Amino acid sequence: MRSNAVQITFFVFAVVVAAALQDMSPAVGGAKVALLQAVAFRVALTRRLVAALACALAAGGMCDALSMHPGFCTAGFLMSLSVATALIRGTDRVERRPSRRGGGDLKVRSAFAAACLFAVVAPAGELWTRIWLWRMDSSLFAGLAFAAISGFAAELVVFALMDALERMCGIPHDFAEGGEA
Repeated sequence: MRSNAVQITFFVFAVVVAAALQDMSPAVGGAKVALLQAVAFRVALTRRLVAALACALAAGGMCDALSMHPGFCTAGFLMSLSVATALIRGTDRVERRPSRRGGGDLKVRSAFAAACLFAVVAPAGELWTRIWLWRMDSSLFAGLAFAAISGFAAELVVFALMDALERMCGIPHDFAEGGEA
């Protein structure tokens, strides 16, 4: 139980710090650095579905509130991303073992690989938001390019930093090398 309290505190702290930094970041082409989405994506890559959905809901809700978007605009995207990631990884079950449905074997262990994946996910999130808000203007391509570049850099830092901090805090990983927890 103590480990769960430490994990919850850690992830709440990560979301709050990411929200503060994202709110202070400049916007280019209408897009800001996607730090909250990077935190939610990192949790989706390394944790079980329930934890990933909780983090996605918190990060998306915080992002929607800071950007004054309608409810579940970003949260809906991040929750969909968490489910898709869990299905691709093959760990969509609540138990700690992989599912038997023959899902993929997506195990992202390096910050560079996560950053490359997020460089695709961040522009998709920006496009999702623009479609949701019916805001297709001339700054679309600049916003998508900025989302890809800043998404790569953000996830590179977020993944490495959260991994190092989790190890320092003694937070266990959900998925060990052999598929066991």
